[in-house]
Amino acid sequence: MEQSNHTCYARYEEGLLTIGNELVERMIRLDGARPLSVSFTDKKNNKVWTAAREVVQFQLPVLDFDQTSCDVAFQSVEGGLRAELNYTSPNAQVKQVYWLFEGIPCISSQLFVKGGAAQNAELAESEQTGNENAVVLQEYGDIIQSEPDTVDAFPISDRHLRLKTVELLDVTDRHNNLVKEDIQYVYSFGLQRFCGNLFFFENALDQTAFFAVKEAPARHAMLNSSGADMLMSLGNYAGVRGSGLDYQNLSPDEYYPCYYVTLGACAAGEGERAYKRYYRRVSHQPTYIMSNTWGDRHQDAAVCEEFMLRELEEANRLGVDVVQIDDGWETGTTSNSALAKSDAWGGGYYDQRPDFWAVNPTKFPNGLKPLVLFAREHKIRLGLWFSPDLSDEYAQWERDAQTLIDLYNRYGVLYFKLDGIKFTSRQSEQNMVKMVRRVQEETGGAVDFNFDITAQIRWGYFYQKQYGKLFVENRYTDWGNYYPHATLRNLWELSRYVPAQRMQFELLNLRRNPQNYPDDPLAPIHYRMDYVFASVMLSNPLVWMEMSELEEQDREDLARVIACYKKERALLDACLVSPVGQIPTGLGFTGFLAEGAGEGYLVLLRELTEADTFDFSLPLNQPFSVETLYGCAELEPGQGEIKVKFPSPRSFVFAKYTVHKE
Repeated sequence: MEQSNHTCYARYEEGLLTIGNELVERMIRLDGARPLSVSFTDKKNNKVWTAAREVVQFQLPVLDFDQTSCDVAFQSVEGGLRAELNYTSPNAQVKQVYWLFEGIPCISSQLFVKGGAAQNAELAESEQTGNENAVVLQEYGDIIQSEPDTVDAFPISDRHLRLKTVELLDVTDRHNNLVKEDIQYVYSFGLQRFCGNLFFFENALDQTAFFAVKEAPARHAMLNSSGADMLMSLGNYAGVRGSGLDYQNLSPDEYYPCYYVTLGACAAGEGERAYKRYYRRVSHQPTYIMSNTWGDRHQDAAVCEEFMLRELEEANRLGVDVVQIDDGWETGTTSNSALAKSDAWGGGYYDQRPDFWAVNPTKFPNGLKPLVLFAREHKIRLGLWFSPDLSDEYAQWERDAQTLIDLYNRYGVLYFKLDGIKFTSRQSEQNMVKMVRRVQEETGGAVDFNFDITAQIRWGYFYQKQYGKLFVENRYTDWGNYYPHATLRNLWELSRYVPAQRMQFELLNLRRNPQNYPDDPLAPIHYRMDYVFASVMLSNPLVWMEMSELEEQDREDLARVIACYKKERALLDACLVSPVGQIPTGLGFTGFLAEGAGEGYLVLLRELTEADTFDFSLPLNQPFSVETLYGCAELEPGQGEIKVKFPSPRSFVFAKYTVHKE
């Protein structure tokens, strides 16, 4: 049995499943009672990650392998392959899906479970409480297995390993340090436990690397936690734990998805970029500039037809792609309202009033039609804020979906910011997925989403990443917590692991509320508008303000830099963005490399520093030339670096580079 698509292939012969492409290959043995991970091969670097003993690839409390049968099927997908394994036992059905794409050194695996409760109630209970004392390595002759809630495991015999673990935080209303990194040199031959989403193993002897990514929410938001995310026994075994399932409440009628795992192999130091290429392949969507007036903190008080028409006029003048109306367009009122008292937040909307999500007839007596007509004439797209009703685990997801579909059909609304979300169970997650899918199916994929990850229990950076953009943070000059360099730092750090094009980062009206930053040299008022736009330009820039209140000089600066950016955006969208220079502190040299095929872009910034020159190291191994697109810095390219002399503090350069093949 065999299937191929371009450079991707899958074979099932004599009980051995082989999946691969031109860069990597994975082998799983299926000829016994348990699926066994045999090896993961890095073809480019001629490295086989394996061990003397094979390991049981996954183990779930609901599946008894001794009473299980398995069927295998392959399917070609765009640019890659999909392999599906169906395990059937008396107590449950488990579907395992692998997928991979050409040109990307990664293979992903996800489990879906349908069936009854866990076989061992005591074991299942220990899993729900994260009791790691229940976790042991069991041996079955020549194979190793981790019990019990393991979603993927693999053999690793290498002993001289440097392990980098990475945890990304959301709930950015409380967190402003979003990346936690830890580096260890693995030593113990006992079972070790590690926490996080990303795990990069590097062999110090041959400079090869292997990585595993737990495609799940941030750790605080992982449901039904199993404790540690990675278990490892040096020289033998590594396994990713935590399916997220509630084994006592599985349905016999529908599959529940487990958190899943992406494995990859590459040269040492290349794991972060290799994983981002996979991430971009799964979640690629065009970038856009969106405006939202909530950043000026007038909440719903300003929202009305006249005000939004002024905002659309400014969007047209500046070159903004999408104008989104936040909370306040609807007939109902939430607890965020500045105009009326309400306890509604997250749910209970339909209980408050059945027409909660109708367009407010007082604020918009003509509906949204005047806005729609202006937007269409000037090629601006419309977006709205929306909060799905969490009552009974989002049981009204179909009603919510129809609300969004109707707004698309009637007014052409293409973007919805989803807020107020709080997942309390896998069923609530499941219903949210159903809502999002229904909207996309009924609109032919025209509608997209901005997922707010500033609070509560939400999907975060890795889980369900095929859907929409991430609204990463709320910052306001009204509260004195917006600093351009701090927003830049969050984008800079996250872009090492998450494609910048998946995230939205904000720029505010820099002239508001200077009294909230007394004697502060890093206060927003000291920056130019083109600089702060450039600092978030390689994400999806969010114009988090009332554009009609900008000063004239700021309008001119913003319009000029946006026009330059949009000329290059089509190529920028295809680039892999990585941070370069120093971590942003407001006091150094920092920036981004947008890496394309033979050409790309640089956004390099001088913060508040007396020095005017800095050598930026770049992962470009061939000579290259540069062309300045915006700014007036002096650029001197070298081998794997570029020296930049900036004219003044808080200046920047946007440049295009071209690699010259030797």
